[in-house]
Amino acid sequence: TALSDSDARGIKRLAVVSALGDTVHGRLVGLTAFQNKSFDGAAPDWGLDTAVASRLRDSILASGRVPGEVTALVAPSSETKKIIAFAKDQGFDAVLVLHPQEDPNDRSIGPGPTLSRRQILGHAKSQACNGMSVYIYQIVDDKEIGHANAYSCPNGYTALPWRDNWVEFTDEERRVVLDALQIFIEQQIDAALVTLKLQPH
Repeated sequence: TALSDSDARGIKRLAVVSALGDTVHGRLVGLTAFQNKSFDGAAPDWGLDTAVASRLRDSILASGRVPGEVTALVAPSSETKKIIAFAKDQGFDAVLVLHPQEDPNDRSIGPGPTLSRRQILGHAKSQACNGMSVYIYQIVDDKEIGHANAYSCPNGYTALPWRDNWVEFTDEERRVVLDALQIFIEQQIDAALVTLKLQPH
């Protein structure tokens, strides 16, 4: 659902929040269910939310559709109601949220940044994926005034490293994975902004 012209004109202060977090979800899909493996790895120094929220703010400002202030916020929670309440307390009248969400068409892609690996005919291939949707809420009544589903994985596979546990990755391998995830998430955001009609000119 694109942000309408009337709703865009009515925004005086827009908060931009990424609630994707700093956890990498590893998901290996084997040829049988017995070969499936998974891990959740903390990346506390990643700074993903800060980086993508700032990128979003700059893109929205460049679109020229929101005449008011646009500010990137760091929310204290990933829960939508708490994010809306937090933005309301800060005096915003609308908030755009990058919300982690399981891919309904591929349950192996859970909410948030995911290193996905699949075994296919004797070969294993990796992807930097991310289960996410983008929402814009009008704070006065919590009304959804914009929504874009993000495609969860790229079309192709990449030569990303895989280990069965995040602690087994080397520092360099972790950086490669985190960089690939952030690049893909930025591509998701660009596509979502087109759907919302908030892309830069």
